[in-house]
This record gives sequence, C-alpha cells and structure tokens, in this order.
Amino acid sequence: IGERYREITKNDRGKPSDANGAFYAWSYAEFGVPSFATNVWSGPSESKDSKAEKDSKEGGEEDESNDLTPSGIGDISMETMDELRARAEARVFQMSDQMMANLSPEMIERFAGRAGVEIRRVKSKGGKATDADAARWLAYSDEEHDGQGFVSWTAFEHPDLGPVEIGGWAPYFRTTPPAADLRLLADKQVPFILDLAKRFPKVSLSEPKIKQLAPGLWELKATLINDGYLPTGTAMAKKNRRARPYVVRLSTPIESIVSGARVHKIWALPGSGGRYEMRWIIEADDGSDVTITVFSEKFGQFEQAHVLNDNQTKENDS
Repeated sequence: IGERYREITKNDRGKPSDANGAFYAWSYAEFGVPSFATNVWSGPSESKDSKAEKDSKEGGEEDESNDLTPSGIGDISMETMDELRARAEARVFQMSDQMMANLSPEMIERFAGRAGVEIRRVKSKGGKATDADAARWLAYSDEEHDGQGFVSWTAFEHPDLGPVEIGGWAPYFRTTPPAADLRLLADKQVPFILDLAKRFPKVSLSEPKIKQLAPGLWELKATLINDGYLPTGTAMAKKNRRARPYVVRLSTPIESIVSGARVHKIWALPGSGGRYEMRWIIEADDGSDVTITVFSEKFGQFEQAHVLNDNQTKENDS
C-alpha cells in the first residue's frame, strides 16, 4: 500500500515520523484497525546535487576541506564558536570566556540553527557536516515566501526575565503547507483514498454443492471467500480480541444436523482469495428449504436459499 501511495501521488519525500502516541498507531494497536498516515506535505526537498554529495561522502570519500579546529566543548568547531560569539556581541550581548565555556553543544546547535548559521561538526574521519535542513528551509522562506518564514532575532527587555531575544521560525511555517497549495495537495490524495477504499474485504458465499447421500440424508458444502485485498480481521485485532467475526448460520434445526456446526464463526478471513470451507450432513425431506445466512457487524448480511432435491445432486455430479 505504501508503494501504491508513492505511485499515485508521486510523493516520495515524506520522512518517517515517530508513531508513539499517534492516533493511527493507537487505532491499530488497540482495535486492530488497518490505519495509514500520509505525509501530505514535507516542505522543501533536498536537491539532487546535495544528495549526490551526501551519498558520496557516506560512501567513504574523504572531505579535503578539513581545516576546522575543535572547540573545547565537544564537536562544535572553534570557527563556529567565534562566529556565534561575534554575532551575539554585534547584538549588544557581552559574552565572556566563562559564558562561552558554559555553553553546551546542544545550546550552540539550537541557537545556530535558529539564526541560520551553518553548524559544522568535526567527524571522526576529519570531514565536516552542515545543518542542510535549516539551510533549505531558509532558502525556501526567502525564495517563495519573501522571507516571512523566519523572524530575525531581536533584543527585547522582558519585564520579568530581563534581556531576551524574540524571533525564529514563524509559527506553523514548517508544519503547515501554504494555503495556495492545499487544493493541489488534496487532489493528489483523493485518488489514493479511493484506491484504498477498493481494498476493503469483499466476502461472498460460493454456490453450495448439494448431494443426496441416502433418502432423507443430504450433504452440503459451501465456501466463504474473500476476494478483497485486506483481511476481514488483522493479526493485531485477533491478538487483542477486537476482531468481529463473520457468522454463518444454517437454517436447519440443530437436531437435524448429523455432522457440522450449525453456526460457524470466522474471526479472520485472509484477503486476496482467502477461503473458509464448510460441510454439513443434514436430515431433511426431498423438496425441503435450507437457507445459509452470512452476517457481519461491519459489512452487513446476505443469505442464500436452496431447495433440496435430487436434481441438484445430479447437477453437482455432472
């Protein structure tokens, strides 16, 4: 289904998200409901050139621009530290050596990412990496949104906290697609939703085979078939006892059933041609009526009515 989604929407940029606590994950884990979450929009994508360069480096090619001096607080380069300090002092923040020493790598990375400053880390092999994701978002903001996606950090005197800075990414800029794109995004999703809807279980009952074994004694064979793509109950639904069965009932009184269960409960019928075969031997007069009823809480009810006669036996034999 994931492959079908990418084929229909042409969207292969979505990043896997953490499913912990997500509604779709809870729906499947708790109720066994087949659930799918799609990344409708993921913002600016990595350019082909950037991907090729990244793949080349991950393949073992060494970066010859190893001119970074490690700082004293971890994997942040000294050049990046000097750059951040100069930026802070340009904004009337006096940064002492002690204050710089107390900064953690996480604090440096967070501030540098907000300011749009390139983060550089010294790799074990001597290469360098950049905050390419933040750079793409900044370029996207400048080129397509007139720079409205990022608010420049501005000094502010807070009445309780004292001197602070206000700024950063505009609310929802990196999580919500532009309003102008909503129609186009929705148009790409609808064909997938319709394709998914066609994959529901499609259960039918085969025409029963009826054979007279002796005067007043009949054999009935019938098969429940699921020609839909999805099963009638997932493995998680069975595990959590949330699956609701298909119930097959024979109208023959129980005292007239020589062999076979009067009621069959099929908790999970596999998709794409899954089958469940049933067989009964019953006592009944020639010309009697027998009805097989199939019921599902989710998908409704249907039934087949048949008349027991020797002609059916001959048809089945032929």
